[in-house]
Amino acid sequence: MMSVLAVALTFSGCLLIYITNKNQRLLAKQKTMTPRYLGYLLTCVALVCWLNAVSVASAVLIWLLCIMVILAVLPLLSLIRPGRQT
Repeated sequence: MMSVLAVALTFSGCLLIYITNKNQRLLAKQKTMTPRYLGYLLTCVALVCWLNAVSVASAVLIWLLCIMVILAVLPLLSLIRPGRQT
């Protein structure tokens, strides 16, 4: 159960970090920088959840891999948005 929470926190944190980027394509406008700090906080809380769920080395590896995969997939989500013309 702790790992599901950690993945959800990691996804939420990465999403907040991504939508504050000037090159994001999910939203029409870039959000202000305030949600970015909340995203950093959520990803750090996710690391604590991973540390409670598995060993230290595994927690850090899983946490970094989750961040890497989520930040690679988020730009691709803008391609499957309905009503988008390419």
